[in-house]
Amino acid sequence: MSITSETFLVRTIVPIGVGFCGVMLVGTGITKLVDEKIKLKNSLLRKKMTEIL
Repeated sequence: MSITSETFLVRTIVPIGVGFCGVMLVGTGITKLVDEKIKLKNSLLRKKMTEIL
């Protein structure tokens, strides 16, 4: 059984791909949480403004 350079290259790239997917997943989650926080803040502000008026 021999290891070709192509197989070695693919096996060395796998951790980079997995790490990139993890970073993208965390980034998407943080973006979603911040978006929900902003929407909630705007909603509460609108509700407060309608109560004042």
